[in-house]
Amino acid sequence: MMSVPFVQTADPFLTAGTVIRWLQLLGAILLLGSVGFRQLVVVPLARKPGLAELGRAAAAPLRRLAWAGAGLLVVALPLRLVEASARPEGFVPTLFQTHWGAGWWVYLVVAGLAVTGLVLVRGGEDRARGWSIVAGAALLLPLAPMLGGSAWTVEPRVLTAPATYLHVLAAGLWLGGLVALLAAGLPALRHLDDGSEAREDAPPPLALLVNGFSRVALPAVAVLIVSGMVSNWARLGTPLALFGTGYGRVLLIKLALAGAAFLLGLYNWRKVRPSLAERPDPGELRIPASLEAILGILVLLVTALLVVTPLPG
Repeated sequence: MMSVPFVQTADPFLTAGTVIRWLQLLGAILLLGSVGFRQLVVVPLARKPGLAELGRAAAAPLRRLAWAGAGLLVVALPLRLVEASARPEGFVPTLFQTHWGAGWWVYLVVAGLAVTGLVLVRGGEDRARGWSIVAGAALLLPLAPMLGGSAWTVEPRVLTAPATYLHVLAAGLWLGGLVALLAAGLPALRHLDDGSEAREDAPPPLALLVNGFSRVALPAVAVLIVSGMVSNWARLGTPLALFGTGYGRVLLIKLALAGAAFLLGLYNWRKVRPSLAERPDPGELRIPASLEAILGILVLLVTALLVVTPLPG
């Protein structure tokens, strides 16, 4: 396999390449988030007394979210092939002899597995076998940007490649999980109104749900920060490149947006989350959590631009 340097351009902001990569990132985050939220938050909570209906109520919106993620990955596949045809190595060598091509094939396998698993997860049964296949696809997914992006060409690869894998995985668990909380978790709570009551001293279901997500999101954000620091150190080489290069300036925008999202997340964790135990009002969480998710999606857009911005020389 040829170790061809990852091609980056200094094109304007919303180029086709930027939009395609944004679609891929959105698809990856939605797929990782829906699987992670189901496996790590909803399934454990559904085993608790009085919360079995939560798993059933969240099943359909989580499937739709996973379908949206898989669909975006499928749509981006042929668009990336158009890019491959314009690469100087030629279409066939790019697809079969480069790490860029290896990343594209991983995306194809992931999309195929995800669609297969979601087809099996049909009807009201929410079959575990299908979700197991989707979960396997989600674990493979971070390999695609690791192979198809600059992580495979920036030294030391022994650090940059694993850091990229963990960065994508952690972003999916945090941002994708946050979207799943808003789109599937909170709506599912409405179905618990007529269900059996839990113990009087037990926290309300909303507090349990948010606490369950926090136990996943906090370590994910920690991994996200550490892996990002490793990747950026390897790419920039010197702190001066953060201010003196186009790549560094785009990275500063990403860091500013990510910092704002993390501060909102900190507010939700320190202020909103504890209050839900006494006043379980979803509206108190929905607005700040939605703003956090919007900032996270903007971070993905800037990340897509960063991918096509030339690295410091």
